[in-house]
Amino acid sequence: MIHLSSLSALSSVTARLHRYDLLTLLSPDYPETDWSGFACDRHVRLAFHDIVEPMPGLVVPDRDMMQAVLDFGRMAGVSARC
Repeated sequence: MIHLSSLSALSSVTARLHRYDLLTLLSPDYPETDWSGFACDRHVRLAFHDIVEPMPGLVVPDRDMMQAVLDFGRMAGVSARC
């Protein structure tokens, strides 16, 4: 099962789960966060801006980042077709 959550609700959502994996997609500008309070089995953290074309000073998601998202989903039993 997949649960989507805002960061503000993440603690209450994960508190109800016995086991979970965590995929975090944040802006590189987001303040450093201590994730140690989340007892997840696996945590993949990716940081990029919400853009599709390169722009000076911004991080565009690249092939490796998108592969990491697909691999995460695949390990969770999710299939994606484009």
